[in-house]
Amino acid sequence: MKAINFKKTIQIGATATAVYEHLANIQNHPGLQPLVVATEEIARRVDAAGHTVVEFYAVELFRFLGILSYRNKIRVTMTQLPAENLLIQAVDSFPNIRLVSRTVFVEVAGGTAVTETIDIESPNLVANFVAKTADSAHETLLQNLKKRLEAG
Repeated sequence: MKAINFKKTIQIGATATAVYEHLANIQNHPGLQPLVVATEEIARRVDAAGHTVVEFYAVELFRFLGILSYRNKIRVTMTQLPAENLLIQAVDSFPNIRLVSRTVFVEVAGGTAVTETIDIESPNLVANFVAKTADSAHETLLQNLKKRLEAG
């Protein structure tokens, strides 16, 4: 197994509360990442520390040769820690890939600094592909989040 770690930060011209609430609502996830076209909530609960935990599927749409499509459901567990301006999302995916994203929202002059820290464990055989794909997907997520929230 190979450990992959990276961090991305972007400044968004909106309040930390608005940015946090947008990303904490799974109905807003489609279109943030390139392949995610839908979300399906599985369960919602409160953990022992009093944090809301949302389990859901992020549905990815893959197209092959422009005609064949395949919907891949990825199970995600999101823990919401609003008092800490923190969202934690954990994903277990085929083939034995574990991704944990920690997103922090900090008020700064002119808006919010959003910092996403990604930790991935991946089989060595697919690690380079996983790293490149995750890096690109999370860069796109932050750019799309910025566009959405600054457009109003």
